[in-house]
Amino acid sequence: MEAIARFIKVQLPNYLQNLPIPSSLSGFADLSARDTVAAVFPIAVISWLVGYSTYKFFQPKTIESSPTKEEVDSCINRCIDKSCKKVVHSMDIEDIGDKKVFCRCWRSQK
Repeated sequence: MEAIARFIKVQLPNYLQNLPIPSSLSGFADLSARDTVAAVFPIAVISWLVGYSTYKFFQPKTIESSPTKEEVDSCINRCIDKSCKKVVHSMDIEDIGDKKVFCRCWRSQK
């Protein structure tokens, strides 16, 4: 915890104080290549953070809408175990007897 406090209270302010940030946009032309990289990287990171935060704040919330008529018509299982994500029925072989027919026709009422 002490290392984090030292970074925030001592090292970060010293770093920011030593950044060669020009007072105008034309001042970037006077900077050396090393100074330009040193100044542009923190500005780019801060700009990205502000832009992303603004985007997330103003991003419209997704609203789950009710299914359309086409989506409802394409649904096969309309009434059997709708609360389950996957419908599975199992039976013991001993209970079946001689012959048993299984139908998975969801739309039949049999």
